[in-house]
Amino acid sequence: MTSMMDIVADATSAATKGLKRARQAAFGGVAAAAPDRAALARLIETDIIPRLLSGHDPHSRPAVAALPPAMVPLLARALLADDSADAMDMVTGLHAAGHAAHDLMEQLIAPAARLLGEGWLQDQHDFVDVTLGSWRCQQLVQMLAARTPGAAAPSVMQRHALILPAPGEQHVLGAMMVEDAFRRGGWATLSGPALDEDALVQLVGRLAFDVIGLSAGSDPVLAALPRTIAALRRAAGWPVFIVVGGVAVSGDPAVANRVGADAAACDAAHAVALAERHLAGQPSARAAIGVGG
Repeated sequence: MTSMMDIVADATSAATKGLKRARQAAFGGVAAAAPDRAALARLIETDIIPRLLSGHDPHSRPAVAALPPAMVPLLARALLADDSADAMDMVTGLHAAGHAAHDLMEQLIAPAARLLGEGWLQDQHDFVDVTLGSWRCQQLVQMLAARTPGAAAPSVMQRHALILPAPGEQHVLGAMMVEDAFRRGGWATLSGPALDEDALVQLVGRLAFDVIGLSAGSDPVLAALPRTIAALRRAAGWPVFIVVGGVAVSGDPAVANRVGADAAACDAAHAVALAERHLAGQPSARAAIGVGG
C-alpha cells in the first residue's frame, strides 16, 4: 500500500515541477485559457488536498518562548517560493527547537494562510500563489502530525469526533487544526474535505459519533447549516453534540443557537473543552449503543 510519505513526496514533486508552468498557463497571456485554470483547480481540490487529509495523532510538547510575530510573514513568503523547502525547513527547525506542534499550527501556519488570503483579496497574489500556498500549509500540518504520533485507546470506550468543513465550505485548514486538537486529547477522529449534505448525513447515519464539528467561513455556508444540522440529528439516532466554528461563527453562542448547534467554538482548544465538558460522565456513543470499534 502506498504510504502517506510517498503520497506527500509525489504530490510535492508534481507541484514543484509544475508551479512555473501552472502560473504561465493560468496567468500568462494568450495561452491562459479558462479550461487550464479549471483543470488546475480540480487537480488541487480533488486530488492533492484530499490525499494529504489522513488521520494523525500528535501530542503536545513542553512550551518554549513564544514565536516572534515576524515569523508569520517570513513563512508566508516561503510558502510562495517555487520550492517549498524553505517553508518546510523553517517549521521543522522550530519544532526541533522545542515549539509544540499545535502552537506552530495555530500561531504560525494558520496566520500565514490568512496572510495569503488577505494578499489575494488585495490583488497581491494570484490564484496559483494562494492555492499552492494553502496546500503547502496543509502539508506542513500533516508533517507536524507525522512527527508526533500519539497513543491509541480502546475503540469502544474512546470518544469519536467527526470534524469537517460545513457543506459548501472550501477552506479545510481550520478543520484540520481542530481535528488535531481532538486527537491530542485522546479522541478518535474522522476528517477530510467538505462533503455535500447527503453524503454527510449518510456518514453520520452509518457511524456513531459523540461530537460533530463543522466550520463555516462565509454567510452563505452558514445559512444552509440549520437544515444540515437538523438532518444530522435525525440521522444520528443519538444525542450527538454538535459544535460549530470558523470565521462566520466567531465563537458566538447566538450563532450556534440560530443554526441549531449545541455550542460555538472560538478555536480548536475551545472546541475540545466544550465537548469534554458536555460529555463528562457520559458513556461514549459506541459503548452506549453497542457499536464496535
